[in-house]
Amino acid sequence: MQIPLIPMLSNEENNAYHVSISFDGLTPRVLNSNPVKVTISNSYSKSITAVIDVKGLQRKNFDIVLLKKLNIRRLWILTNIDDTDDIFDVFNANIESIMVPTHTVRSVEEMKDIFNISDSVIPVMFIRKGTCVCTGDNLRYQDALKRLTNIGFGTVATFDLDDSLTEWDWKSLVKDPTVIPLSMSGKFSGDRFSEIGFEKYFTLCS
Repeated sequence: MQIPLIPMLSNEENNAYHVSISFDGLTPRVLNSNPVKVTISNSYSKSITAVIDVKGLQRKNFDIVLLKKLNIRRLWILTNIDDTDDIFDVFNANIESIMVPTHTVRSVEEMKDIFNISDSVIPVMFIRKGTCVCTGDNLRYQDALKRLTNIGFGTVATFDLDDSLTEWDWKSLVKDPTVIPLSMSGKFSGDRFSEIGFEKYFTLCS
């Protein structure tokens, strides 16, 4: 199942915009100078829509204006989460699942606390050169995944930012837990992810 992943931000007039992004390190950078104003509403849909809170990741504080603009029944939001207080604040905006970057949570204990307060949290590994920052440490993606599953997470999103994961790597990830993949460059399309065996995969809406 394809899950659209839409990079969005709000502006000073409190409007929501769809933007194209790339990543400088682990921080999204807006590419288009003329973002497209949008109103996203699928309050009756059973399909999942995932949104990247671009401003939240840039400023390390989630964009409450953006969250209030999204009238989506099954909304997953990827935003900056440092601790459990952030989790409570974001869920107040009627989010189905919060996608938590593993590099913004500073310790294993904090990630355990996040896991213990909600089963609607999906960690996101941002991978470069086969490694990712996870709860304060730079780890091989295999070790980061093991750390997250040992905490208890059953679903982990995996974003390959630089095409460092090969088909063999993806095949090793398809088994357990339920990994939801994204190839930022589009090198691995939805069809290829489906052939490998992934039940869900993200498609970046640029």
